[in-house]
Amino acid sequence: MNNNICKQCKLCCVGKGTLHLSEREFDVVKEKLYNKIKHFIQKDDMILIPFQNGRCVFNNGEGCILNDIDRPITCKMYPFKIINNEWVLRTNCPYWYKFDEKHFESVINEFDKYRYDWKD
Repeated sequence: MNNNICKQCKLCCVGKGTLHLSEREFDVVKEKLYNKIKHFIQKDDMILIPFQNGRCVFNNGEGCILNDIDRPITCKMYPFKIINNEWVLRTNCPYWYKFDEKHFESVINEFDKYRYDWKD
């Protein structure tokens, strides 16, 4: 999702964290980048990939190596996240305060395209 607010600071891709992917998303990225995925956990219908060396496994230090089509929905939705079936805006994004209702609606529309991959 290109929302013109993101300044590509990459703070969403660094630190301690875990990338959550649906099984379908995992199949897409492992086919293209299997050598990058050394550790993952399967939990129910989700694949969890822990950050390594302080960043997402797909962050090469300059940014994401996945193209917009292959990027997981959790990345496309950032800084929004679903926690306990509720939408939450993560304030660790330095531009979180610029996201308005219009941007939130575009995130929901993007998520709806992929909803079939995610467990309700």
